[in-house]
Amino acid sequence: MTRNDLLVAARRGEPDAIASLLNRQLRTKDMTVRVTAQGKQITLLVEAVTPPPQAPLVKYLRHAFTQLAAPAIHRLRICGTQQGAATVAWTTELELTPPPPPSVEEIPSPPSEPLPPPPKPSDYPPPPRPDSPSPSLDPLPPPKPPTSAPTASDTPAPSGAKTPRLLVEWFLVSGGAGLVAVVVHSGLGAILEGLPGAIAPWLVDAVTGLVLGIAQSYALTRYLEKSHWWAVTYLVLPILAMVPTLIAILGIWGLQAWILGTQVRRSYWWILGNMAMVVVFAGVAIAGIILLRALVFFLSFATVFLYWLAGVILAALMLLIQGAILERLFYGVPERSRPAPDQYLQHLYDHLQEDLQRLIAR
Repeated sequence: MTRNDLLVAARRGEPDAIASLLNRQLRTKDMTVRVTAQGKQITLLVEAVTPPPQAPLVKYLRHAFTQLAAPAIHRLRICGTQQGAATVAWTTELELTPPPPPSVEEIPSPPSEPLPPPPKPSDYPPPPRPDSPSPSLDPLPPPKPPTSAPTASDTPAPSGAKTPRLLVEWFLVSGGAGLVAVVVHSGLGAILEGLPGAIAPWLVDAVTGLVLGIAQSYALTRYLEKSHWWAVTYLVLPILAMVPTLIAILGIWGLQAWILGTQVRRSYWWILGNMAMVVVFAGVAIAGIILLRALVFFLSFATVFLYWLAGVILAALMLLIQGAILERLFYGVPERSRPAPDQYLQHLYDHLQEDLQRLIAR
């Protein structure tokens, strides 16, 4: 969508267009804006690492919306907050009065002088004679080459998860973490094999789930405010080990859908999409096992390899489908700032500790 299209949509009061225009300007100041509309009122939630300065931000937004002159927007509610905070730091409400129509005195009166008389037939030039040569036309000048090649800054920036970046990040991060989790599961299982009872399997499942959860929460940090809770959803695996596997998986998806519901609507599609995917994959897996057993006589030397290959292909398809579901759920959600990978564990710990302290204080 071009800038002109965004301006037209913003004048109609569309929140996504307003958020896209404002985020282009405020992203350079390490601020992000979320926009909601209710009737003639627009609510702007401005987030930053520290609470944004109230006076200059309100002055800027008042000027921006005055220049926008949107007839569909009569009132602004501006909230400033710190990233990850549960409450806003400050709130300001503004009335945007539409420009008054011109008064009668401002409407110019018609000229008092009489209009000039219409031209006479003799005033027109005579038509060309049939035997007269036609005037020559100069050839058009050749087109000039562009002075500079278009750069990435000339193209409109995406608003929210409108590009396949989230899908690609989810696939790469989750796939890499899944491989690491397999190695950790095998190695840690061999190390803790001597522990009594079910302690070893529980610890192995907890560490493996934590590896996968931290990686996936990092991929969601740009879009999900409570992404740090995603990292601990897989820690319920040891607790759910006493129930059937399907119920355990549904429990994890339910927790993740609840976390998604704090940010987006229709988060139940995360559960429904994953359930449909599992049903289809189960049918494909059963058909593949039957086929491999039928060919075991001819492919006995490669049976294990084929099983592993089929598992890798199904896992890759699962991550792609999950990434597509998440990208659709976060469509139009403004992107948030994300810490560097080497600082993410500290970021994760700080936010989990802050939320737990807030829960205990209640």
